[in-house]
Amino acid sequence: MISGSANWRILARVRAVIWYLRNPQPVRRRLPERRHSDTFDFEFEGLRAPITVTVGYYPDGAVGDVFIDAGKAGEQIAAIARDSAIILSHALQYGAPLEVVARALTRDDRHAAQTIVCVAVDKLLRAQGVVIAPLPGFGEDGSIAC
Repeated sequence: MISGSANWRILARVRAVIWYLRNPQPVRRRLPERRHSDTFDFEFEGLRAPITVTVGYYPDGAVGDVFIDAGKAGEQIAAIARDSAIILSHALQYGAPLEVVARALTRDDRHAAQTIVCVAVDKLLRAQGVVIAPLPGFGEDGSIAC
């Protein structure tokens, strides 16, 4: 005979399995160890050194990871850019479309990119022939259309 506490543990495990089956976890698409990559530079907001971006691709050509070097190690801007690239890479590996990420990033009222990672994403999209237009209800200059 099974004791009450053993029944409780079994029931808890069954509930955990049921919850997991009803709430599937996202799956991370891993990149191969060796992959095609491109590197490009751009200037940003008067920083002394150019921003260097390296992009890794899946075999199907989709962007899989992004590395951003924005200055000397230890500088705050370099740390922010590096962390932004890590978050972007994880979002892409878990299935977030680059266009959706681009729309979520900080832009000014003219729809211009305001952060290093936003400029990098826009450059990646332009290289793919995609231009992020203002959202519906906004003019080309970013103003709200009434």
